[in-house]
Amino acid sequence: LISPNFLGDTQKTVHVEKQENRIWSSGALSAIIVTLLFDGNHSCGSRGLLPGEKPELQRVLEQRRLDQHREQEQALRPPSDLEQELRKRQQKMEEVQKRREEQENVPEFVRVKENLRHVPVSQ
Repeated sequence: LISPNFLGDTQKTVHVEKQENRIWSSGALSAIIVTLLFDGNHSCGSRGLLPGEKPELQRVLEQRRLDQHREQEQALRPPSDLEQELRKRQQKMEEVQKRREEQENVPEFVRVKENLRHVPVSQ
């Protein structure tokens, strides 16, 4: 570690040699880091520390937060012409579907009676 070199009786100089860290130089530490990042079998309990390797709960919560943020932004901006037309078309389709269901729920004798009213009676 410390190797004192004596140049003379009156002058003392100490040369300190920096030792190389054996863990860093061997690559063992980098192998441990890579193992922790990819494997995830460590005491933290997560599946790894890489961005693509988030725990499922964290990914779901993050996705939910992004969806809520997107919905808030869409609610603040006015609807486009296309969105308005699509909404009108959807409402018309729902009305037509509702009328069909109402006609199907009517008893058959009422439908026949309605049809007979429109048929001209021949003399």
